[in-house]
Amino acid sequence: MECAEEGTAVTNEQDEYIPKWVPDRQVQTWFELATFESIVEVLKAAGQPVTLQMVIMAVKYYDKRDAFLDYEEVKAVTDLWSVLTKVRNHPT
Repeated sequence: MECAEEGTAVTNEQDEYIPKWVPDRQVQTWFELATFESIVEVLKAAGQPVTLQMVIMAVKYYDKRDAFLDYEEVKAVTDLWSVLTKVRNHPT
């Protein structure tokens, strides 16, 4: 809402704040910053390193299912992906 306070934002049809420079006011937010921060916090809760790939996977999961993925779930998928990639690239 800082933009609104500074006068650099307008509201769209859904009453969401968007930057004034956006020429098409039919723009809608994908999801709120607070949601993105929560997605990252859920991943970081394990106290393990979180990669960009993990964040992207968790964001896509949330967007599709409206649910959070925790670190262990994301780690399992990235580990599986890594193994499958190695198998695919390994000549037989």
